[in-house]
Amino acid sequence: MKKTLLSVTLLLIMSTMLAQSVTVRFTARSTNGQYHPFESVRVENETQGWSQLIDYPDTVIVLGSSESIDVAEAIKGPQIKVYPNPFAGRTSTELQICEDGEATVSIMRINGSVVSEYNGFLKAGIYRLNVSLAEPQVAFLCVSTRSGRTVAKMVNTATGTADKIDISYLEVYSSQTKAVGIGPFNVGDQMSYNANYTSSNGITTSNTVTKSQTTSELITLFFTESSSTTLPTVTTSAVSNTTSSTATCGGNVTNDGNATVTARGVCWSTSHNPTVSNSHTTDGSGTGSFTSSITGLSQNTTYYVRAYATNSVGTAYGEERTFTTSASVSLPTVTTSSVSSITSSTATCGGNVTNDGNATVTARGVCWSTSHNPTVSNSHTTDGSGTGSFTSSITGLSANTTYYVRAYATNSAGTAYGEELTFTTNTQCFGGFDENGASNAVFTVASGRTVKFSRGNLQYTTTGSHATADGGTAVGTWRFAEHQYDFIGGADNHNISSTYRGWIDLFGWGTSGWSCQPWENENRTTYIYYYWPGGSYTNNLTGSYANADWGVYNAISNGGNQAGMWRTLTKDEWEYLLFSRAASTINGEANARYAKAVVNGTKGLVIFPDNFTMPSGMSNPSGINTSSAPFNNNTYTESEWSQMEGAGCIFLPAAGWRNFRVVSNVGACGNYWSSSHSDNHDGDYAWSMYFNSGTVGVNDDYRYYGQSVRLVRD
Repeated sequence: MKKTLLSVTLLLIMSTMLAQSVTVRFTARSTNGQYHPFESVRVENETQGWSQLIDYPDTVIVLGSSESIDVAEAIKGPQIKVYPNPFAGRTSTELQICEDGEATVSIMRINGSVVSEYNGFLKAGIYRLNVSLAEPQVAFLCVSTRSGRTVAKMVNTATGTADKIDISYLEVYSSQTKAVGIGPFNVGDQMSYNANYTSSNGITTSNTVTKSQTTSELITLFFTESSSTTLPTVTTSAVSNTTSSTATCGGNVTNDGNATVTARGVCWSTSHNPTVSNSHTTDGSGTGSFTSSITGLSQNTTYYVRAYATNSVGTAYGEERTFTTSASVSLPTVTTSSVSSITSSTATCGGNVTNDGNATVTARGVCWSTSHNPTVSNSHTTDGSGTGSFTSSITGLSANTTYYVRAYATNSAGTAYGEELTFTTNTQCFGGFDENGASNAVFTVASGRTVKFSRGNLQYTTTGSHATADGGTAVGTWRFAEHQYDFIGGADNHNISSTYRGWIDLFGWGTSGWSCQPWENENRTTYIYYYWPGGSYTNNLTGSYANADWGVYNAISNGGNQAGMWRTLTKDEWEYLLFSRAASTINGEANARYAKAVVNGTKGLVIFPDNFTMPSGMSNPSGINTSSAPFNNNTYTESEWSQMEGAGCIFLPAAGWRNFRVVSNVGACGNYWSSSHSDNHDGDYAWSMYFNSGTVGVNDDYRYYGQSVRLVRD
């Protein structure tokens, strides 16, 4: 039986009548200074001519006497047997305590730090020590009693549950007496000693110590450290990329055990502690990290996986990891919601993802086309991810057109579609505007004179070119805003210049491009005289100077694209429109001309046509013809405004105003130019219509102020 003991006591008794004794104790270390196990000591008395191999601790030799000696008297210190060693995470150790007393049992790392320790009273007897080490490492099991100290080297090759010692009492210690009777000894005899140890590489012998033995002492014998072959050391990587049938794992071979690692990989099973006899991969050889692809798994199943590494000693395993495969992935399930809020260019739809098909829904929305069975290759929205209901805004539609729409949901299996629904957009001209952008409804602006308003505020960019009323071509493009509630605001108007390529919609008075360019009031170096058509402040934007009117001089790209089709209201026309004309009765209010409102989130002024009927299902407006009424008296969504617009209403947004490059009161007030000059302030002013939270009226302002323009047709 192998003894992994680190010290031995040899009692040498002189063969004299005085029976004077010399006690020699032994310990062994490797040449690197670490404690080393040994099994026997060869003792040779060169003076007396005898030698003896002592198997420790089975025998205690008394030299020079035929008497016997109690083992308990000769061997007082604790004795240890470790088996197995090396071990994988956990081992059992037998401890022999020869006499009652306090004891310390500890596990010490190679650097000297203590990872687990027991301190307490142990009576004489034999104990079982269950030792667990949390990490692969070389450690020492140290036992200290008042009689002595013993240290055993332990090699752990795998991960255990914890650094821990459990001690249990096995049996009573019984002293032994063994007969001895070998050669004589006298103090001063020339003695030599060496120790033996059996390892996987065979029997190893320590150095030999030779000396004249005159006193009791501790003799240290040294073993030359050899590269013994052990199992490899390997760790298991985390499991990732788990699907219904595959996963990714791997490991790291951190030590080859002094022998070539010929195979490595991972093994897995539906039971604990899988081995290479179960399903496994083979991922190269040698030390280092590796990645393993686990395939052929069953869906929705829990597996246990360990990395392994094999050398000539055998196969070592890393820690066990657990993972569960997903259920098989299928297409999601999605339904299509009804279509609502239909206008000439927009609609609202949506859907509900009721099942994700066992995979994350990464995209969802609706898709539409003028043909059956639209897909995501057609126009579509993207409205979040995951399961549940969602709402989609469909835009960019053509008027009076039939569309087909379906909800969709996408996961790793592909894209699923809901049921197909059909809807038809409104006719844009119905109750709204004709093909040239002029309102179908009419508005009286003077006795016997009616006009039609343009579809939106006037906008300009320096890009492109357009025809002019004098038969020429000018730089830039003019257009009407897409919706009545649209305006540019401060985001781009403050960039006004001859080189700015964005859109602007706040203009100085008479800046049609005929005598004064749209960007002329970009700074204070171009001042008031630029805004005198024909060189006189008394001239209006009419008659001989009508080309100074934006709508007269320029072709509007989405307003018929022909010069001379539009014009600007005069001061008197604005006043008549808002305060004098005869109009319909709304909710008991005769001659309902205007009301403040918030349309699609934009504050502004609603102007009712001469003949107006409230759309069915809509609430009657309040604050009619009341200049001090708040904007939020009347609030309309985009869909609701579509109905009001279809009934002929005009909306002027509160687009603010500009003083050179500074834009103010955006969303709080509206200022709209007239074509009429003002005689006040030495010709610096012109008339405009304005409104804010407290009033609606007509006043005169500096001509270089940037204000909104809403054109009309006679």
